[in-house]
Amino acid sequence: IRGPRVPFLVRPITNAVANKVTDFLILPNMKKHFAFLEKQLETSGGDYLCGPNLTAGDVALSFVILVNKPAYPKLGNWKPEQEYPRVWAYMSRLETSPGWLRSIEKIKSIEGSFALYRGAKE
Repeated sequence: IRGPRVPFLVRPITNAVANKVTDFLILPNMKKHFAFLEKQLETSGGDYLCGPNLTAGDVALSFVILVNKPAYPKLGNWKPEQEYPRVWAYMSRLETSPGWLRSIEKIKSIEGSFALYRGAKE
């Protein structure tokens, strides 16, 4: 409901609706989930959700948390990198883990390119 494909005269209305949905539904939920992850990373005894080693839980969460990483700062009035530093560092660790990097190379060898999200260039 945002963007150039929305007719010009309707765009202010759809933007207002999208902003309200973001402010009252999406952003509070993002903050709640990021706070949970921040606390989990603080108390896990290591750099990952369940301790010092990468686990299946981290792998399962990796796509879900990384696919929207570029959009997180644009979701409203928050600075996720500053408010949730452990989560942001965790995402960086996931992106640079050897298994993640090998999977990207495998995808590139099969498909010719890799993009985690639509519009991404890698």
